[in-house]
Amino acid sequence: MNEHDELIAYLAKNDAPCPSCGANLRNQNEPVCPKCQKDLWLGELRAWHEVIGDAQSEPVGPTNGTIFQNMFHTLESNDFACPGCGYQLRGIRSSRCPECARRIRPSEVSAKRNIALEVGTTLGIAVVVLFIVLLILEAMHQ
Repeated sequence: MNEHDELIAYLAKNDAPCPSCGANLRNQNEPVCPKCQKDLWLGELRAWHEVIGDAQSEPVGPTNGTIFQNMFHTLESNDFACPGCGYQLRGIRSSRCPECARRIRPSEVSAKRNIALEVGTTLGIAVVVLFIVLLILEAMHQ
């Protein structure tokens, strides 16, 4: 059994709290907290669970892969280089880089997407403002 399978098996029978936000991770089926998107590692989770005890909240519910499906959808049509090795991840359907095996967090991909959206929006606004200024200058010269 690999670490991913061991982690999922551990979460299937324990009310383990997320080491970052404290959410109850029972029945999670992805190695990421659906509430704060922290990567989950079995050793860290077990140690945290032993020290803190059971999570005091209701389980947040399994992710059903939604977080990763959104990441994969973003990667279908957007360039994104692996933060670990620079490998181009466009079109991959895995949460690990095929080149260096680094785990790719959905929050990294969505943050890059948001930056691209902000840059595109800012550029669009700048073009519109420039066009309006040129129209005003043209009208003033007539």
